[in-house]
Amino acid sequence: MKWGLVLLAVILILGFLIIRSDIFTIRSVDIGSEKIVCTNSEKIKNASKLLGQNLFLISTSKVKNAIKKKFLCIKDVALSRIFPNKISIFVSGREGKVLLMTLKKEDATVSASLKDIATPSAERLEADEGLEVDEDGVIFAKKAPTFDLPRIYVHSNLALGQIIPDTIFNALKVLDKVRSYGLDVSISEILDGWFITYEQLNTPRIIFKLEENLDAQLASLQLILNQAKIDENQLEFIDLRFDKPVLRLAPKKN
Repeated sequence: MKWGLVLLAVILILGFLIIRSDIFTIRSVDIGSEKIVCTNSEKIKNASKLLGQNLFLISTSKVKNAIKKKFLCIKDVALSRIFPNKISIFVSGREGKVLLMTLKKEDATVSASLKDIATPSAERLEADEGLEVDEDGVIFAKKAPTFDLPRIYVHSNLALGQIIPDTIFNALKVLDKVRSYGLDVSISEILDGWFITYEQLNTPRIIFKLEENLDAQLASLQLILNQAKIDENQLEFIDLRFDKPVLRLAPKKN
C-alpha cells in the first residue's frame, strides 16, 4: 500500500513537470477561415492570445468566446490541440439574411391608408448603410444597400452586437416564407406592429399583422396566390390583418 502511494506520487510529480515543461509551450497557431469579412488570420491569432501558453492549461471555451466577442462576424470557432506545441483554429463567419435600414421618423402613421404609403426612399434614411443580420437574429456588420440582401426599414434604435427584438425576428420569418412562395420581395417595412412588403414587378404589396397568428396569415396568402395564378389575375394589394383578407387586382389588359 505504501509503495503504491509513493508510485502514484512520483507519477503525479512527473506528470506535473512534463505538463509545465517548455515542450508544451504553444509556438504555432494556424488559422483557417470561411466567409470571414470583418478581420484576417493575423488579427484572429492575436486575439486568441495562445502563443506562449501551455497546451494543456488553455481554456478552449474562453479562447472561443474571446474571438467571437471581438469579431462579431464570426459565428463558430473550432479549436484543436496538435501535440506537442501547436494549435489549429478554424473560424466560420455569419451570413447576412437581411439588411435593417433605420428610418429618421415615421412618415407613415396608423391612420394613413396602407395602400398609399410611399416606399421608403433615400430621403427618409438616417444613413447610407444598414445593419446586417444573420439567421440567428444577430446584428453583426454595417453594410451599404446592395441587391444581394433584402432590406427591411425599421423605426428602432439598433446597434452592432444586438439580438434583434421578437417583432423584427418574426418579420424575418415572414419574409423568408413569402420569398419561398416565389415573390421577389426586396423592400419591406415594419410599422406599428405591421409588416409591409412593397410592390415590385409582378409582386403585390402585402400587409401582415405581426402580433397575430402568422401561420394562418401565411396560409391565407398561399391560397390567395394559388387562386390568382389559376384565375390568371395580377394582384396589386393584399391586406391580411383581418379575418377576411382585402385584395386589389390589377386591371386586366385587353
